[in-house]
Amino acid sequence: MINIDRLCTGCAACYNACPKNCITMQEDNEGFIYPVVDNNHCMSCNLCNTICPILNNLSAKKLNAANVFACKNKNPLVRKHSSSGGVFSLLADYVLDNNGVVFGAMFDNELNVAHSFITHKEDLDKLRRSKYVQSSIGASYQEVKRFLESGKMVLFSGTPCQVAGLKSYLKKDYDTLIVVEVVCHGVPSPKVYRKYKSYLQAKYKSTIKEINFRTKNRGWDNYGTRIEFENNKVYQCINTIEPLYMRGFLTNIYLRPSCYNCRFKHENTVADFTLGDYWRIERKYPKFHNKDGVSLVIINSVLGEKIFNEISGEMDCLQTDINHAKECNHMLISSSVIGDIKKRSEYLNDLDNMQYDQLANKYCMISFGNYWATKLGFKPVIRKLLKR
Repeated sequence: MINIDRLCTGCAACYNACPKNCITMQEDNEGFIYPVVDNNHCMSCNLCNTICPILNNLSAKKLNAANVFACKNKNPLVRKHSSSGGVFSLLADYVLDNNGVVFGAMFDNELNVAHSFITHKEDLDKLRRSKYVQSSIGASYQEVKRFLESGKMVLFSGTPCQVAGLKSYLKKDYDTLIVVEVVCHGVPSPKVYRKYKSYLQAKYKSTIKEINFRTKNRGWDNYGTRIEFENNKVYQCINTIEPLYMRGFLTNIYLRPSCYNCRFKHENTVADFTLGDYWRIERKYPKFHNKDGVSLVIINSVLGEKIFNEISGEMDCLQTDINHAKECNHMLISSSVIGDIKKRSEYLNDLDNMQYDQLANKYCMISFGNYWATKLGFKPVIRKLLKR
């Protein structure tokens, strides 16, 4: 019977593995899911404990410092519609061209975020761009295994803890499985996200049609938020601080408790690829910077190296090193920091009783100077202040 309390990442490995289906993933008062065991049906097989990546250390991939790159997809349209440099799309294309299956986080019909899969390139845009909320894994690990056992090539993309959950669940390596982890800042509460959606829909008197947290109208370095409604109204902010939701995300106030002490940063990776934003690449390599994004790509396995070589002709690539990568995106190795635990607790306690804008203005205020610095494009200053 599993019990790891607040260390739990919600990866759902135990839920997927339980042979009696007596584990459910249930939300707590903060909106994060945790495993709950039906003791009336549990047969004490202990599989949930042996499969949990928190309780059992996985064999990490050995980092090869030579396999660190800055990359840009040569297709400008793909770069424009990707979070960073469009490398994930090339990996997905590789798998789909081989009649494979690609798993990742996508919006469902109600714009909640859950893991699912695609089998056709025309659906690839559903998996692009950052969602900034913890995705529900559901039975995805079981589906991955089913495809692998049938001989399909599978690409699974997720946060490092979700990747660890999948590898723990599978228990063995598959030659046809490609695993991609994203450099993770931390995952916000789905409950906070739902309240934000409800607030906007009431304000604009319409159902949300589309959410994009990473628009590049002012470029990748100064991405903004764009939300479209069924009544054709548009909520659009041209920086990362003005939107109320992103303000709370960047101040780390409603991240999952385990994110403040993440056990799955890159030194402990079990992924074939680590992908993220290569922020501030222009400081050392000014000619490689691109307004539509540059991807940080770290190859962690022989399989990853083989596939990278096969798709490299579709990218502009610059070999760098792990130390530079850490400098430019320290979330690669660092957990998010919450400056005031009491403030976080008060925010989540007030979540059911206050309007969303009131919450944001009470607990997630950004100083006037920082606000205008970001609005005018001085993003590196803000990143430093917010410890990005």
